[in-house]
Amino acid sequence: SATMPDEIETLSKEMLNDPFVVRVKTETPVATVSHGMYGVGREDKVEKLNAWLAENPEALAVVFTKMKHTAKKLSTKLSATGTEATSLHGNLTQAARLKALSGFREGRYRVLIATDIAARGIDVEGITHVVNFDMPDTLEAYIHRTGRAGRASRTGEAVSFVTRADLPLLRQVEKWLNAPMARLGGDSFPLVNEAEENVLGPDVVVVEHPGGLDPEQELWRVIIHLTFVVSGVLFAVMDYIADKRASIDIKAQRDELELVKAEKQSG
Repeated sequence: SATMPDEIETLSKEMLNDPFVVRVKTETPVATVSHGMYGVGREDKVEKLNAWLAENPEALAVVFTKMKHTAKKLSTKLSATGTEATSLHGNLTQAARLKALSGFREGRYRVLIATDIAARGIDVEGITHVVNFDMPDTLEAYIHRTGRAGRASRTGEAVSFVTRADLPLLRQVEKWLNAPMARLGGDSFPLVNEAEENVLGPDVVVVEHPGGLDPEQELWRVIIHLTFVVSGVLFAVMDYIADKRASIDIKAQRDELELVKAEKQSG
């Protein structure tokens, strides 16, 4: 996998004994891709995306969301305003997935709205823009998303809608870029980059979105954890049964030896 979620890494450390880890060094920014952002409130994202699409009518864009239902609803809203849009998410059948991809690849849709998991393996030539409608959870996911623009020496642009909760990731992205991300608009909250580190002060605490992980991620975390727990219980039960069987066999052998000895003594 191009990225490993923090939850999986944590679970692997809990379940494995001194594992050997191989990491590929984080790739450097691609020179053909520019990175820009809008400072927005969560409630302003749809309006901002509509405005951005109107300003970039020639864009062939992949728009990333965190949740499957967000991708579906956003596709419906954009289509209602006249934008040729389709969505790609985990609830689609394979036939619907192929239809969405072929429509985007052949130009029937100019906007493909996708979740990270559903978008894995997408290889469409000519993508001009990647739009982070929802910022990802990790820098690695940001790199993986934005790498879809600017392929084959073409120029591309990565556009992000950044909320206050995304400030920690913004700092990581700008450190990776070794430069401030271009401010394209929006001033709903103070933004931080390397040249503005003291704007908020060193002791500022940025409050994340309530609940931490979104519901879908939290569900998968619980499922994975329960899988490990159940597996552990099953192995323990199997070991217990094996020990019991071994004890019973040993007792039976002892009883048989005692019976043989008693027969010899009586004879």
